[in-house]
Amino acid sequence: MTDQQAIFLQELKIIQEQAVNMNLHQSDLTKEELLFNVSYDTLVLTMELLDGYRNMNLELSDKESKEVLNENIQLHDGLVDFLKSF
Repeated sequence: MTDQQAIFLQELKIIQEQAVNMNLHQSDLTKEELLFNVSYDTLVLTMELLDGYRNMNLELSDKESKEVLNENIQLHDGLVDFLKSF
């Protein structure tokens, strides 16, 4: 494993912990609502990683078309309209 791969995986570990901690005290929600919130926060934080808001500057591209999917867009902002949270 390269140093950059290790950093990437460490960032994902931190994101998972953050998403869980952000929702630990949501006792008024059903289990389903809580799961939606944790998955929502995990995905948004991951998109922030791809958008360059964490410790890495990543490029997400389609292997076939070579299109860079995180070019000229903030993925975390775009994702908000597609996901369900409570």
